[in-house]
Order: sequence, then structure tokens, then C-alpha cells
Amino acid sequence: MTRFVLLLTLVAPVTASLVACDPTTPVVDPDPYGECGADVAFANVFDAVVVGDTLLATVAHSGCSQAEVEPCWDGSFMESFPVQVALDLSIGPAQACAAYFEFDTEIDLTPFKEAYADSYGSETGSMILNLDGTSLLYEF
Repeated sequence: MTRFVLLLTLVAPVTASLVACDPTTPVVDPDPYGECGADVAFANVFDAVVVGDTLLATVAHSGCSQAEVEPCWDGSFMESFPVQVALDLSIGPAQACAAYFEFDTEIDLTPFKEAYADSYGSETGSMILNLDGTSLLYEF
């Protein structure tokens, strides 16, 4: 028996907004940005870099169609210098399917900067974004 795996590479960037969530709690009433919860799948991040207020990442996931990538963050800062945040990239409900999608995406980081200003009273600062085993410095 021969098996084939469909590999699609999409180059158009996908933009998304910040989603505050608790990855351990299923979302009963999802907000307009997407779902983050226990039954939600996350994209694998292969490459990521912060440029200005944007996270540029190459991500991949399996499923029946390409999913929109949504940043998932619980809104808390880990106290260190600089502060740190744990970040995941949600792709919505998990799908059992053999297709595999790899593509570039852009995430707007200004909501992180605004949350920092609200918490620490400063418009400038820096933080470490912990994303899928990678630590990225975001300075603003």
C-alpha cells in the first residue's frame, strides 16, 4: 500500500490579533478572535523573528484546511528582567486529517506593548516572548 502526504506551502502572510486565553480551560463562548482551550490545536513554529511591533513566523499544522493563526496568551507576565510571556499560536479546533500546511504569518505585538504599559506604567520596555521552545526579545 502506497501512502501519499499532501504538502502545501503558502507564502501569503496571515495577520491576526491577540487573544487572551487560558489554554487549560475549554472555551464555551469563544471571542471574535478565535478559540483557545483544551481542545484547540497549536501550530508548530519553525522560524520566528521580531521586527518592530510584528512577530514574523513560519508555522505549520496538519488538518483538512489551512487554519487562521491566533496568538494565545493568558495575559500574565513572568517577573524577571526583562519580563517574560508564554505565547502559543492557536489554529482552532483540532482536525484529524492527513494534509499538512506550512506558511508564513505575521502577529501584531502592540497588544503586548499596551498590556505592559497598563501593568508597569511605561510606554517603553522589553520582554521575552517564549514561543514553542524559542525565546524572542521584543523591545519597544
